[in-house]
Amino acid sequence: MPNHQRTNLLLKVGAALLLTGTGILAAIPPLYGTARPRISVALRDIDETQRRQFERDFDLLEGVRLGPDVWLYVPNDTQADRLRALLAHPAVLATDGIDKRRARISPDASLTARRGGLISAPPVVSRTTKFLAYSLLVLGVSACLGAIMIHTGRVSGDPPTRATILAAVASVGGFLQRGVPSLPPEQLGSSEWYLALWSCGSFGLRRQVEAVCMPSS
Repeated sequence: MPNHQRTNLLLKVGAALLLTGTGILAAIPPLYGTARPRISVALRDIDETQRRQFERDFDLLEGVRLGPDVWLYVPNDTQADRLRALLAHPAVLATDGIDKRRARISPDASLTARRGGLISAPPVVSRTTKFLAYSLLVLGVSACLGAIMIHTGRVSGDPPTRATILAAVASVGGFLQRGVPSLPPEQLGSSEWYLALWSCGSFGLRRQVEAVCMPSS
């Protein structure tokens, strides 16, 4: 197949993969619902009436006792002013799930199960769907970059040989270890570059893999 045909095909495939991955990501919230952050709050020795008033004042929902005077909440109002006021409240001893310096919900705060979607499914289902979407996006970017490299002549469009595939794998391994490819670009065919791009992209998806494998809370 001539290089210009390879380029056109790769661009079409890449665009289709990018659109599909983006569409899947956009469909996750309405399909499976959205998860809400939770915070834990250690309170001073206050009575039941004072605690309930504290929860109303800061719009804290779904309170669950974690221990003596330690409660887990879903904050309904996560604006910075409200969180700063909560952190400064005299009844609060400590919190978890709030970035105190920026007065916002911490990125590593625990989450509720997804809710409000059309489908009720275990968390692993939505995580797997998200991982699939990111994988398609990485493949789409790899295909588009491969097309650009062929078009600009940085790589050839010739079919790969077994030796060059093995060299590409070794190059990717060296890149992940040292950050510097061991094989010059001109020695790689298009298929080897796709392999290298996909491998590097997959390495970047490590957190998504961990999220999929993580047991649901």
